[in-house]
Amino acid sequence: MNTNNVTNWLEKLQQESWNLELLISGFSILLLIQAKEQLTKLIEYFNLHYAFSEEIASLIYTSIGMGILSCVALAICLVVHILVRGFWIGTIGLRSVQPKVDFKRLRYAPAFQQKLEQKLPSLDRSLIRLDQVSSAIFSFAFLIIFMLLSLVAWFVVLTSLILLRDYIYDLFETETLLCEAIYYTFTVVIFAILIFSLLYLIDTLSGGSLKKIKWLKSRPYIWIYQLMVVITFSFLYRSIYYHLLSYFGIWASRVLLSSFILSMIFMPFLRLDHEIYFPDEKPDNKVWSYYYNDLRIAEETITSAAIPSLTISSNQLPLFIRYSAAQNKTIQYLCTNYQPSRKMGLSSGIRIDENGFGLNEPSVEEASADSLLACLSSIYSIKIDDSLYQDLRFYYMEHPNRGELGIQTVVNIKSLTSGHHLLKVEYKDWSEYRDTVRIKNWANIPFWKE
Repeated sequence: MNTNNVTNWLEKLQQESWNLELLISGFSILLLIQAKEQLTKLIEYFNLHYAFSEEIASLIYTSIGMGILSCVALAICLVVHILVRGFWIGTIGLRSVQPKVDFKRLRYAPAFQQKLEQKLPSLDRSLIRLDQVSSAIFSFAFLIIFMLLSLVAWFVVLTSLILLRDYIYDLFETETLLCEAIYYTFTVVIFAILIFSLLYLIDTLSGGSLKKIKWLKSRPYIWIYQLMVVITFSFLYRSIYYHLLSYFGIWASRVLLSSFILSMIFMPFLRLDHEIYFPDEKPDNKVWSYYYNDLRIAEETITSAAIPSLTISSNQLPLFIRYSAAQNKTIQYLCTNYQPSRKMGLSSGIRIDENGFGLNEPSVEEASADSLLACLSSIYSIKIDDSLYQDLRFYYMEHPNRGELGIQTVVNIKSLTSGHHLLKVEYKDWSEYRDTVRIKNWANIPFWKE
């Protein structure tokens, strides 16, 4: 295929791309709404089931958070694109029935008619402009996504360097000169990347202003620029970036890029408050639906504890306590007489032995399930109206709500009077940094006994 044929094909494709843009935009908006909900649930899932280190958790949650921001940003851009493209289609329909303005029929005063004839653009000119703007918005939407994903890539690289630095430092049993040299070398590199990243961010959002400075646009900044292109994977989208930059212009691009990206980043930290007499925190005098099996909605997860209902008619109160992997270190510190058969980390059901190769579920038979249950339940204490309940019988339970793992017990409340009571579940928390054990609140569940 020669150059002329390629050019003709691309021009024809440009003219007919609007229908594909509309189809992709409408379909993508529906998918983005679902993706945002699933990513939000993924954060909740990791919070409930895993206990990652601070660096790994920060990396995971930042990546998911950027994914959510990308969904919101792309949805906003695509909605604007559909509106502009819809206006364009409507203008085409208008042109088919009224290609020009008939000023004689309108019978305006000569001064107004002359002014409108000079200033009013034709439909043909408006259609061309709307078509160009629609296509530019469509491309801009995906540019924003790639730029947000670049932030994720940058954060992954930076976190990996920090983890590698700490890992190498921990390999040395004593602080030697070599150990200190490696640690501070990594620290300098990390600090340098932070400075380079700030320069690159300013240059990107300002439409390449640093590339215009004479003493920066030669070798020093070229090296920084090439390094940041690799770290952020911006080579995947910089062609789109520079084409849009030349289309919108420098100043328009600066305002558009900076305002849009910064608004997407800071929007989650802003809100419009009017309900000022309702607290944000979780006070004891608030009824939370997820504590009660009959009030909890279908998609709601038991995060800490649950009882059957807000009103209890029986003398027996069933109580489910959700197990959190974040409490593993505390249990391991306090329960020294038994160690679980399972280990934290990746487990595998792949088996290679004298019998050959096998694939099974990665399950481990516990040496003593009773001892494990005693370790788990030992960190919790249960109070009703400040009266401590001891010698309770616990059982493992996978709750039928959403399969939450935890322990189940039944509290005898025969001695309680009818009316309001407060059930408190507390737990022991060991701080590795301070080497102290503190009592913290796990759940405050108000209920009424009939």
